[in-house]
Amino acid sequence: MNRFLIKIFLLLLPLLLVFTVAEYGLRNIPNDYQFKKKQLEQAAPSIKILILGSSHSYFNISPQFLKDKAFNLGYSSQPLKYDNALYQHYSSKLSTLHTLVLSISYNSFYWNLEDAIEQWRAKNYVIYYDLKNESSFKNYFEITSNKGSFNYHRLVNYYLKHQSVITCDSLGWGTPYTSSKQKDLSKSAELAIKRHTQKEINSPKSKECFHQNLTALKQLINSAALHRVNVLLITTPTYYTYSKKLNQAQLQQMTTSIEQLLATSPNVAYLNMMNDHRFLKTDFYDADHLNDIGAKKLTLIIDSFLKTQYPQH
Repeated sequence: MNRFLIKIFLLLLPLLLVFTVAEYGLRNIPNDYQFKKKQLEQAAPSIKILILGSSHSYFNISPQFLKDKAFNLGYSSQPLKYDNALYQHYSSKLSTLHTLVLSISYNSFYWNLEDAIEQWRAKNYVIYYDLKNESSFKNYFEITSNKGSFNYHRLVNYYLKHQSVITCDSLGWGTPYTSSKQKDLSKSAELAIKRHTQKEINSPKSKECFHQNLTALKQLINSAALHRVNVLLITTPTYYTYSKKLNQAQLQQMTTSIEQLLATSPNVAYLNMMNDHRFLKTDFYDADHLNDIGAKKLTLIIDSFLKTQYPQH
């Protein structure tokens, strides 16, 4: 029996070595999650405004235009579950924090990363932020979270071609969505609406997803209140090709949920800028994201609102 096990081990040893080397290589490729974690932990004691949320925060809110020291901890496709987990993880280190800014979008209450096409992003929270994930063992490894061909190209692009995959600045803001690269605002709207619209909002699965996201948001708000931190919820600007074609039932559910939170949470304020006419075609990268020009405009509006809403800061 022992000889049999030894033979099996010897047969598996090359695969184990390849797995280990590949995993080590992939983890040592600099990425936004590693980079932002390092920047956040260095700046944590002096951060007064923390920005959380999905790509609507990541690309739309630039901390450099806020008066107080701010950091953007948003990521593409980041659901409320991880917004809450990240805040809980770092709240004790954010000793001077006075405001959380969190984007709430049309799809926020129906977004579950583990079931989405970008589920591979879940491993970044497990590996680089040490957050637990009970849904899948594969999220604990780089090599098991993506197809082999994708991992191969990542290794080649970094180690042989020396290409960087960092897409944010030192304050966590996503930089690729520039005004010189605007997408078609009609086609991008169609694609985004298809991704963001829940087909059956009254199905048991949809209701469970909605409940989980709302619970995560309430936990974040309650925890912030305990730390005497204000929460600004914001629905960021969208182009009319997107906002005019949304499912009204799903949109109303988002609005109603926020109104209920405002009624029961004194530390929460809300800015609904989905149809804000101050934002022009030239401010958009695609139908539901701003470019660098629009991001500056939005961030300055947020800064002005915070000064008025919380003058003591």
